[in-house]
Amino acid sequence: MEAATDGFDSLKAKLKRAIASGRQKGVDTSAWEERLRLLEQAEYVAQETRRLLDARGWCLWQCRSLGDDTIAITRDESVKSAPSGYAVYTEDELRKLARMKSAPWRLVYAAKKLAGASVSQVEVESDEAV
Repeated sequence: MEAATDGFDSLKAKLKRAIASGRQKGVDTSAWEERLRLLEQAEYVAQETRRLLDARGWCLWQCRSLGDDTIAITRDESVKSAPSGYAVYTEDELRKLARMKSAPWRLVYAAKKLAGASVSQVEVESDEAV
């Protein structure tokens, strides 16, 4: 988690410097400002997710990439207290899916929602198993 925070901090610092420099030069920095806002939002979501997983073992995410549907995230498969009615992803499954360059999120989501499927292995573009 610490390495991820360092990465966020480094990227945020670079964006803030680019925005300040661009403003001084009269450049339209609105796209960079939006990226910074999204990065800060992602950082907040990551922190809240960690807090909730540590405290109760699960949390809910509303996902833009899934048409604003909500999914449940659990620390691991042993957590049974997550609310029913949501596709459930474990932290391990999300790590596997996040390593894909073009994750077929909607297909995986449909399989989880309709059949309760789980992600056991992911093939990345280099044909390396995750």
